[in-house]
Amino acid sequence: MRSHAIASAAAALLVVLVCCALPASAKYSVEWKSDLKLTMADGVVLDADACVPKSQKAGETFPLIVMPNSWGMPVFEYVGKVLEWCENGYIMVEYETRGWYFSGGEIDTAGFLDQKDVSTVITWALAQQGWNQNADKIGMLGISYGAGLSLLSAAHDDRVTTAVSMSGWGDIQNALWENQSPSLVWGELLMLLGKLVGKETPLLSEMWHDLLTHHNVSYVKKWASWRSPDHYLDLLNKRQVPIFMSNNMEDRLFKPQSSLGFWEALETKNKFMLLNQGIHATAELGGLVDLPHNFVWTKARLWLDYWLRGEPTGIMEEPPVQFQLRNDHSVRVLFSQWPDHTVERTRFALSPRGSGTFGGLVEIKRGAAAAAAAAAGSDTISFAKTSGMTAGLPVVGEILQTFVDVPILAELRLVRRQHGIVYTTPQLAQNTRLCGSPNMTLHLQPSQQNFQIVAYLYKMDSLGIGTLLSHSPLTRWADSQNMTETAEAAAAAAAAQQPAPTVGKLNFRSLCADVDAGEHLALGIDMYALLYKPSNEDPNLKLTFSYGGSGDGAVVLELPLNAI
Repeated sequence: MRSHAIASAAAALLVVLVCCALPASAKYSVEWKSDLKLTMADGVVLDADACVPKSQKAGETFPLIVMPNSWGMPVFEYVGKVLEWCENGYIMVEYETRGWYFSGGEIDTAGFLDQKDVSTVITWALAQQGWNQNADKIGMLGISYGAGLSLLSAAHDDRVTTAVSMSGWGDIQNALWENQSPSLVWGELLMLLGKLVGKETPLLSEMWHDLLTHHNVSYVKKWASWRSPDHYLDLLNKRQVPIFMSNNMEDRLFKPQSSLGFWEALETKNKFMLLNQGIHATAELGGLVDLPHNFVWTKARLWLDYWLRGEPTGIMEEPPVQFQLRNDHSVRVLFSQWPDHTVERTRFALSPRGSGTFGGLVEIKRGAAAAAAAAAGSDTISFAKTSGMTAGLPVVGEILQTFVDVPILAELRLVRRQHGIVYTTPQLAQNTRLCGSPNMTLHLQPSQQNFQIVAYLYKMDSLGIGTLLSHSPLTRWADSQNMTETAEAAAAAAAAQQPAPTVGKLNFRSLCADVDAGEHLALGIDMYALLYKPSNEDPNLKLTFSYGGSGDGAVVLELPLNAI
């Protein structure tokens, strides 16, 4: 009880400080309601705060916005925006989801209980006397965990008019297990937060262990699908719910390429997508008290004013897909649709390095076969934890890259050739922009069943210094489904008592960056990164890459390029 009182006092102090910091542009006087206790359907009690504007004329009603907390954040996470928007005519409710801090129950990780709780909170807010609610105008908004719950509620609750997702997810399996590569660092951080300030279920720890060891995979996938908005795309598309999404291009947790793929699959006519520079939730956090002015929250407010208040804010006339440029954060690259016809998907065939320093990236002319562009041959690398390439020091590296302009670099001429391989294009003839999600198809022969690949996309200067632009992992376990092999190859391999040749597909993190004329594009491949749990650390593990195969047998890198 004492700790709860301390938390309540801290929240009250924060309200006072935020009120002092807000600009004096309020349209309404408001009533702040703190330390609310909301009883859910199963009896669990959740902590909540609310702010209610006071009507200025008879019959005036207000839209409702509900905001679930982020993973590990307390109930007063959004207090700045709650007060600001309440003073501008919104009923605001922020609440602490089950299992966190002083809310009852155990962490449900956006499961059925959490999803049902959202609807219960909405029902509670609509039932309050004297609030002058407009029951036909209800918005959901959240960051991270709250963002995922907002999208899920838009699928399941017909009362939700629109949803705003900031640093949320479409597929939670992809977040923690992209290409069957356990997201070791971010997963451990989430588990640690759950232990420190939440009440985790034993099942959560068990499933995290199963992901790291590749056990009970079918159940883990089902568990994840129930918590993934893309599992309910048919419901979202049927309802035609207007969706606003914001994700960050250096986010190693909820990857931008996954969110962009989810956005593409949404068939609603009214959807909006911001892709920002930043790691998980950083592009949005500064706007919680509007210090400084925040692009994401400004656009979100315009979106909500349009859909919940009917105001002509201009947001619907803006291009619906907006990438923030890495080279100049003041620039937004705008697209009227996605995929957009102005972005050319340029394919490159990989060719062997032989006795040289680098292999080649040879552009495949439109309509030409990939194999025709690549020289025949092969290269072999073996496992090591250091190759000379890296995805950066987890969390710290991405922060320095985004906010201090300290890029993640590699001296590509010095990459240990027995443990990594680098492919480069000729010097670019003109300034080039990469905007979108690269991908790659690999044909390889492993020496053992289990292995991991990490591919890095660089821009490289004339001295061989590579600046990391994006990367992607891919992990093979004995029963992996992210790689394929033919029946003939499997039979031949069984007879030879070695793994079959396999084909792997990698989807790189979305990016938007300019590369200058005279620089090179470079692709690096090794077998280890600190961010991911490898399936095999045997130093005798080897991978052989084959080039110049017939038909679809070439190794191909596809990049979203545009001359500028």
